[in-house]
Amino acid sequence: MSRYYFHTEDGRCYPDETGAELNGMAEVRRWSLRALSEMLEAQAEAFWDDGCLRMIVQDERGLTLFTIEAVLQRAPAARGPAKS
Repeated sequence: MSRYYFHTEDGRCYPDETGAELNGMAEVRRWSLRALSEMLEAQAEAFWDDGCLRMIVQDERGLTLFTIEAVLQRAPAARGPAKS
């Protein structure tokens, strides 16, 4: 097992100082998606205001393995009527 770190950003940085011991990349990928999903649910209102949540996954050497981003893109129809 190796230790992995799941840092998050939403305009501010939240470093993961503890990490998690996981067994291989398949488990790391599942864990990261589950954690990001839980964060989005817990911070739903803030996400709709800010529109971005990012998770940077690093190994125990500090090497970035991948980044996951949830980005809100509002369609023009959702922005309301155009002002004249």
